[in-house]
Amino acid sequence: MIIRKFPPTLCLLLLILLFGCANNKSIQSSTYNPKPESYKIFDIKPEPYKKALQQINNMDYDMALKYLDLTITDFPNSKYVNNSYILESIIYNGKTMANRILIQSLMAGVQQGAEYYNSEERQLINKYFATLQSELNKLEDESRRSIIFVAEKLNTNQLDFNDVSIKLVQPSPKTSLDFFKSVGYPVPTEYEFNSIKNEYEQEAINYMLNNAIKSGEINLPQYYYDIATLSYYFDYDNELTLKLCNKVLQLTEKDKYNEVRLQVEDFIKEIKRK
Repeated sequence: MIIRKFPPTLCLLLLILLFGCANNKSIQSSTYNPKPESYKIFDIKPEPYKKALQQINNMDYDMALKYLDLTITDFPNSKYVNNSYILESIIYNGKTMANRILIQSLMAGVQQGAEYYNSEERQLINKYFATLQSELNKLEDESRRSIIFVAEKLNTNQLDFNDVSIKLVQPSPKTSLDFFKSVGYPVPTEYEFNSIKNEYEQEAINYMLNNAIKSGEINLPQYYYDIATLSYYFDYDNELTLKLCNKVLQLTEKDKYNEVRLQVEDFIKEIKRK
């Protein structure tokens, strides 16, 4: 697996994840669950979409993904399908980034301390790598699928984030792989590993959500640029990455001094040099 150097725009997230990183939970129940057929009116917000936003508030991103998928499959004619694909892409890509960073950190630590591990510690390390790699393979498939949709099919004229009230609570630093990464010891317990993994994912997803959505509005140029950089550094094909970059150029066509546009122009040059 090739791991590229992260660009400056993602360095902040990388630092946050590597130097400390998580949570809440509450689900509001609904007494009214209309059938999908009743959503003939294009602008009505589907029930699973509302529940997805609740779960994003709770930082339960796995449950949020389930509700976003239900919105997409059960309400294909709703304008909120476009919102759902954007939120889905952010969650999948945030999870993918967190898993890659965890693998990098574990690899760095193992290089420092491998010769000192006993058989039980070696088994734990192997288990962590197997868990992360298995999950990463699935995440990258979903991540790529969502990226292809936003690059080729997203209807930017049907986006409505005006009433999106996502309380983006930043996870408080609890644990990290800092020390292990630098000296390779002590090997994290399974509880510690799972806690760190959860916190890294929350941090990555929250960063991307905060970067893209502010005051109920989505910053599409920033969103497309973030997804483009991830597409490139996740080693997806350059054609897909360039499609996302071109979305930024189209959106900022009348604003040639737009900061994101200037960053994308440099990014395109970097891609074409390689």
